[in-house]
Amino acid sequence: VQEEQGFLNLEDPGDSTQDSAKSAASVRDPNELVGEGTRERTARVLYTLRSRAQTEFEERGTNVLFVALGFLRWTEIATGSVQLVSPLILIPAQLERQRPRQRYRLTMAPEEVIVNPAIALKLKNDFGITLPDLPENPEDLDLDTFLEQVNQAIAQKTAWQVSKECHIGL
Repeated sequence: VQEEQGFLNLEDPGDSTQDSAKSAASVRDPNELVGEGTRERTARVLYTLRSRAQTEFEERGTNVLFVALGFLRWTEIATGSVQLVSPLILIPAQLERQRPRQRYRLTMAPEEVIVNPAIALKLKNDFGITLPDLPENPEDLDLDTFLEQVNQAIAQKTAWQVSKECHIGL
């Protein structure tokens, strides 16, 4: 488990201290997520995510926990050497567990699935690039098709790339 750009990556193959009972490749239940890395580290990160998301919801009434699908690696200007990473699709999420030592349960929150409004606005205003729309029904989302449409939209930007990743974050 690694925290990258504010998001939790559930796969971290470079972690040499793995002690998970299962690896991501061995999971047979499509509803089960397995974090690579130590159980303690995964538990700490999930606890922190859940606590911060709950606090934000209680204080501001806003859900800030998202599953992010697809990431755009881009630079601010053509000669820029600093690569930025932005999530493309944001799925509102809830992370819950009934009791300590029980598994966490990640569910979709009632808010709508959206294209990241910050990167969509930045791309439109600064580069004239319009990101594709999402289908009205989240179940109709074809991630491969969406990411290919993004690739086509950024085709003129040679240093930019789209990656098929999934992260959880605030």
